[in-house]
Amino acid sequence: MWKSPAVAIRLLVAAFFFYVGLRKFTPAAGGLLLLAQIRAPEWFRSFNGVLQMTGSAMLIFDRMVLIGVWFLGCTMLAAMVTWVAVFNEPSRALPAGLMLAVLAGIAAHHVRDEVRAPDSRL
Repeated sequence: MWKSPAVAIRLLVAAFFFYVGLRKFTPAAGGLLLLAQIRAPEWFRSFNGVLQMTGSAMLIFDRMVLIGVWFLGCTMLAAMVTWVAVFNEPSRALPAGLMLAVLAGIAAHHVRDEVRAPDSRL
């Protein structure tokens, strides 16, 4: 069915980020207060949601995995920088750091598979 458990992990991560991105468009989005505290414009919340939903969709397709990881990794890196530099709460950056590590693992596994069998994805 699936080539490896890594594909299942990739799909779970994609579902998680799609859900997180979709929540940016609900009125009860938890990040509203956070974005107000850092004085981010209103469009930034929508931009972040679109970036997360697009990145999660890209994780599904083999040819788009690295671009999706890039999109999602940028959002996680920005979250970490915000928690550390703006709020001075490094412990709150840990979940974003863990997700960034998971994304790095997905990218590394994908690249390893591409190196092993470059012609199989044509």
